[in-house]
Amino acid sequence: MADIVPVYTTSIAHYGIGVLNMPDSFSIYEEPYETSRILKTVNYELVQNSNIIVDSMGIEDTLIVYAPMKKIALVAVDSNTENGWFEIFYDQKSGATGWVRQNDLSNFKPWKDVFNSWGKANGIYMFRDVTDEKKRMYSSDDTASQILEQVIKPNGMNFTVIRGNWMLARTVDVGKTNKIGWMRWREDDGTLLMFPRF
Repeated sequence: MADIVPVYTTSIAHYGIGVLNMPDSFSIYEEPYETSRILKTVNYELVQNSNIIVDSMGIEDTLIVYAPMKKIALVAVDSNTENGWFEIFYDQKSGATGWVRQNDLSNFKPWKDVFNSWGKANGIYMFRDVTDEKKRMYSSDDTASQILEQVIKPNGMNFTVIRGNWMLARTVDVGKTNKIGWMRWREDDGTLLMFPRF
C-alpha cells in the first residue's frame, strides 16, 4: 500500500485541533477509558519494505497521513484530556469519533506546529479545489490589505512565518514567476486550505 496523503480538501473532512502520530497498532474506544467498548482496531506492520494492513474498516478512513518509511501515521484529533486520552476522528467520511490512549504527549501536534515542523522542512501545497479567491496573496495578514498576486498553479510552496490563520508564503507559479505574499493556510472555522508535504 502506498503512502496516504491528502489530495483534495475532502480528503480531510474533519480537521480538529491537530494530529496525533500513532504506533503500529492501536485500539479506538467509545469512551476515554480502557474498559469501554472498542470501536475499531488498527494494526499495520512493515514487512520486507511493503506495507501489510489488517483493518476491516479501511485505514484510509482513520489515518490522514500514512508514511511508514518515515514512521508517520497521523490521525486528526478533535479534543484531548490531561491524562493521555485523545478524541480522534476514526472515520473521516462520517465524522465519527472515538478515544485513543497516548502516553507520549509529544506525539500530539496542533496544526500550527504541524506546518512549522513538516511544512517548513518539506514545503506545502494547496488543495486542488481551493477557490481562486483563496489563492490571493496580500500585503499583510488581512483581506482588507492590498492584493499583491493571484496564485494560479504553484510549483511547490514554502513559507517563513505563520501568524494566526495566515502565513507569509513564497512560490514559483506558472511561467516560473516568483510570488511572495500573505495567504490564508486555514479558514476561521479550522478548514485547511494547504497541507505539508510528507
